[in-house]
Amino acid sequence: MSTQTVVPEASMLSDDLDSEVLIERLRAGPWSCFTCGAPVGGHEYLVGYVLGLADEPRCIQHLAEQAQQPAVSLLEAVIGHISRRDCLRRAWTWVGVEAGLAEDEILRPPSLFRAAATAGAPAVTSTHHETKLAKQRPVAPSEVAERWDAGELSCGDLVLELRMRLRALQPGQIIEVCSRDLAAPQDLPAWCRLTGHTLVSDEHPVYFIQRKQE
Repeated sequence: MSTQTVVPEASMLSDDLDSEVLIERLRAGPWSCFTCGAPVGGHEYLVGYVLGLADEPRCIQHLAEQAQQPAVSLLEAVIGHISRRDCLRRAWTWVGVEAGLAEDEILRPPSLFRAAATAGAPAVTSTHHETKLAKQRPVAPSEVAERWDAGELSCGDLVLELRMRLRALQPGQIIEVCSRDLAAPQDLPAWCRLTGHTLVSDEHPVYFIQRKQE
């Protein structure tokens, strides 16, 4: 999820609609952490949304544990992704404005980074390292447990649905995803790195993703 990555812009209409839907969800907050019950604010909700956890909100510490990354590193990666997507950036800005943040604090909310800095370092499993180091390989048709045509789903909606489909598979099984979203070549590999699933092979618009071992 390098800052050098250039994501093709989606249409303004599509981004406006997505940001309005997200802001309506954010108005429903605050939430409680799915793991520990602690309060979850709008920024944490959006980090979880990017990770495909909108239906299971988590505090920053447990978001980091879910992604098996230090909390500050996770925030930096997710904010980099958010800043490149109009729909997510508008929703993130809305949360900051509602919280009364100064203009220079909106992208990097001080309280969120303070909470991340004090969060315990998550245990990193060998599966996470294997995911980051895995080399792509051809996938035989017999290895595919499910095929999903995601059409032009974009932003968090793509990974939300993908997460649900992966949860229905057994650890180690592979899903073939056809995504025609222009940002998928950046979004799906980055999401796999964050969540620990393995991107076995990809050649846009087709992506083969292996569910991580639990």
